[in-house]
Amino acid sequence: MTRKDIYLFGTGSVMATLIFLTGIAVMGSLTRCFLADEIIMTLNCLVEVLLLYFALRMIFTKDPK
Repeated sequence: MTRKDIYLFGTGSVMATLIFLTGIAVMGSLTRCFLADEIIMTLNCLVEVLLLYFALRMIFTKDPK
């Protein structure tokens, strides 16, 4: 890869991340209008449990390579 290709790749990665995270933030603010606080808290806890599960699975799973 040339230097120009690396800069283009980096710029594209940053822009995609910014656009994606902005879209997620907008969708999150819109869901607050029609979802109860209890449902939002339940979804947050579910995401937390899933992230912990995947982290622990990655830590304790042995790679056969």
